[in-house]
Amino acid sequence: MEKHYLKLFMVIVILFFVTIEGFSQENQSPTKPKFVRHEFNVSLGILNTIEVHPLLTFSDRIPLFSYKSKSDLLFFKIGSFNFEYNLNLTKIYSIGVSLSYTYSRNKEIDYLWDWTPFYYDIHSHFLSIIINNKFNYIRKKSYNIYTGFGIGITQIYREHNEYYNPSSLYYIDFNLCLFGISLKNNIPLFFEIGLGPQGIFKVGYNF
Repeated sequence: MEKHYLKLFMVIVILFFVTIEGFSQENQSPTKPKFVRHEFNVSLGILNTIEVHPLLTFSDRIPLFSYKSKSDLLFFKIGSFNFEYNLNLTKIYSIGVSLSYTYSRNKEIDYLWDWTPFYYDIHSHFLSIIINNKFNYIRKKSYNIYTGFGIGITQIYREHNEYYNPSSLYYIDFNLCLFGISLKNNIPLFFEIGLGPQGIFKVGYNF
């Protein structure tokens, strides 16, 4: 009789643990997003702050908006092309580096001593290297929301023409991301709103 009760007790214990295991699997929280340590992305930005920097003279500056034209003036500036690498030190904080390129054309009028007009037609190339700091304050399986800031240096190279000799200029620059969202679906896009050489509005692709 005692053996019979012992077998029954063992069966009940086994069924109990099997039932608990089944409930624990059903109630288990969804799989947490995989922690990726290395991230690469490419992006396009518009309305960047290239050539609105206070260290530049007024004759070198181009308005914030990309295009302005008058009868005797031409300001043209393309958006920025950006490449970025980030190292995720924790789930919240990452540090990285970004490279940004922008081209502009600045056509200005000037006058000789006899008031004969002639034009400066300046073609400029800009390369910015920024050290980035990014903070993920919402991290979900399907998306991240983050902010960030960076500081670095921008180089300006101006092409040679008959009125202008080639020259290079360097200045300290910064980039600010006020709001960013990174999607983690089949098409891992990200969108940012900020300020700096990478553009006020930025859209890109994560690798």
